Amino acid sequence: VSQSRYPTKTDRPIEAIYLCGGSAQVPGLLEELSAKTGIACFFAKPMRALDWMESFDEDFVTEVGLSMGVCLGLALRRLGDKVHAIK
Repeated sequence: VSQSRYPTKTDRPIEAIYLCGGSAQVPGLLEELSAKTGIACFFAKPMRALDWMESFDEDFVTEVGLSMGVCLGLALRRLGDKVHAIK
């Protein structure tokens, strides 16, 4: 977290930190980060707005959800939604 550089880009303070990815599940990381920064920390829930079949195990979805952010972001993209010019 680059808290020291963030305020130079905006006048708004950091209100919360959201962790995602497999490393977010390191035991004690959320609490330690919150204690060191003084900022409320939470686990991101990238699958919260998705509907899934009733046959899906909700505990499993919760367990793997932190690791699915990039996958879900890529899956939600459309062909041509982000075009980069090659120079």
